[in-house]
Amino acid sequence: MRPLPIAFLLLLAAVAEAAFWGGQIASGLPPFYSSSIAAYGGQAYVFYTALGSNGTAIAGIALLGPSYGQILGPPQSPSSSPYLFAARGGLAMLWTYSPSPGAALLYMSTLGPAGWGRPTALTKSGAVLSYASDGELIYAVWEPYYDPTYSTARLLVIAPNGTLLRSAALPGLVALNGAWRGEAVGVFSNGTYAVLAANGTVERLEAAYAGASDVGLYVFSNGVLRYGGRSLPAPWASAAAPASGCGGAAALAWSSSGRLAVYLIRGEAVQLRNLEVPGLAVARGVCAGGYLYVEAESVEGHAKSIWAFVVPISPVKPAVGVKALNGTASVFWDVPYPQEYNITAVYLAVYLDGKPLEVMEVAPSGALNYTLRRPGNYTFAVTAAGPLGNATAAAYLLYNATAAQTATSAPTTTATSTQSTTSPVPTPTFTTTARHASAGTGHGLLYATVAIAAASAAVAFAVMRRGRRRPSRGRR
Repeated sequence: MRPLPIAFLLLLAAVAEAAFWGGQIASGLPPFYSSSIAAYGGQAYVFYTALGSNGTAIAGIALLGPSYGQILGPPQSPSSSPYLFAARGGLAMLWTYSPSPGAALLYMSTLGPAGWGRPTALTKSGAVLSYASDGELIYAVWEPYYDPTYSTARLLVIAPNGTLLRSAALPGLVALNGAWRGEAVGVFSNGTYAVLAANGTVERLEAAYAGASDVGLYVFSNGVLRYGGRSLPAPWASAAAPASGCGGAAALAWSSSGRLAVYLIRGEAVQLRNLEVPGLAVARGVCAGGYLYVEAESVEGHAKSIWAFVVPISPVKPAVGVKALNGTASVFWDVPYPQEYNITAVYLAVYLDGKPLEVMEVAPSGALNYTLRRPGNYTFAVTAAGPLGNATAAAYLLYNATAAQTATSAPTTTATSTQSTTSPVPTPTFTTTARHASAGTGHGLLYATVAIAAASAAVAFAVMRRGRRRPSRGRR
């Protein structure tokens, strides 16, 4: 899949100082509508409900590492509660359109190079309360008219062309929390969860929170998140869920107190971020292009805010250089943003003619003078180690006692926590055990706010905006 062209989506092309930031991306939103995040073409997209000149309308933000820009939602209004999912034709969106008070019709459109395609009506009457898709079928909670007791609720199974495949009465069904391979996870008015199959079967779940995503069914119960053979203990949390598009390697946990934690799960879970979001209600995450994008809904008083955080999940690339004078090599190196990349250790290894001389643990940035023992080919390799994987860069020095020649290699990385091997640099075994150095938090940071109000909505929806986030700084 390709990202949208510049004509449709205006994003920064320049590389920022750091590819991570955090803060509000929208505020002053109506509180009773949901938002959604999904990955497409190596980017992440967040859509939410804002106030427009004709009632509610759908607005969005596209995220590409440190860059972000506004993106238009479907032109239908009043529309609300977007839901994004990967379909065969690309990124698709479900939303509700309200032609009259009390009515909520379900529509769908697919995003292409020219923008959103023509909307397809999936329902023609009644009130749709919630919806989800597994990429093949659409599942919706529907009532013939809005009933606050949910006694008339039905589960609809719909094909993307609008054909109704099944309708089953499920009194008390309030919402859906994801779908996967012919099944959706339903939420009932008594707070319980159940797996709802397209063939009409219902399987109740014992869970404080549950849902379905590209990793399958996930259940948070007794302080532990379980999915796909993985588990994440989070006894402090009120809910937890895996991030999408990460192969199960990333998960989020959050509580009503406002704490939001980001975890990397490659064997033992490692906490990458400990964030604070006032009024936190729910959080979601997706992986795309070497980053984990986290979206969180916050409700305070009678207004909702959308927060976003960009977390790198690929190893950082160090830089290293060397100069020689009178039998001494001056070595200098730099590992950028070690805290944000969760670097646990940095090593400098010295080789002579391919054989290791010594390995020393060094600071993330620094320089030292190294006495050249005898003529030969010297290699100075710097490795940054951490739970995201190891990254190695090397500088080479040919020393013949009367002159020296130097060269520097391009950095190489491995996307796991194992050692990196880059010919002709033999790499020793390095530890990647997590230390107390923790990554940044978005607490107290507000770099740019997209405040959508009725008076400015027409301009905000018609004009693209550009911006770049500053890196978020963390607590130790």
